[in-house]
Formats: sequence, C-alpha cells, structure tokens
Amino acid sequence: MHLVVIAVVPIVLLLGLGTVLRRRLVTDSGFWRGIEWMSYRVFTPALFVTSIAATDRAAASPVPLVASVPDQLSDPVSE
Repeated sequence: MHLVVIAVVPIVLLLGLGTVLRRRLVTDSGFWRGIEWMSYRVFTPALFVTSIAATDRAAASPVPLVASVPDQLSDPVSE
C-alpha cells in the first residue's frame, strides 16, 4: 500500500497543480499548446530513453520487448 501511495500522490499533485495553473494563473491557450507539444514531443521520449538506459539488462528478458516490436520487414501497404 505504501508503494502505491508513493507512486500515485506525486501524479495527483501534479495534476492538481496543472489545474490550478490553468484556471487561475496562466490562461493563455497558446502557452498551453506549447507546453503540451513539449511534453509530448520532448519530455515523453526523454523519459522513455532514460528509463530504458537505467534498466538492468541482465535482469530483464528481451523476449517481451522483441515481441512488442511490429514486423518492419513486411510491406505495410498490401494491394
């Protein structure tokens, strides 16, 4: 239970902070479009890369990763 609280509370706090900022302090929609773009195009890939880089490869099996990669050799457009 303690681990769940430690994982969920920061997320809830960030969501609440974002809601307060959006409604009370920063109401410009252009600003939020830029933040959303940065979050999606910059921060999310950076999080993926750092998480993968920090993974102990000896303890993790590569089978699920390989199974999740789509087959890039087949022709995506079949006529």
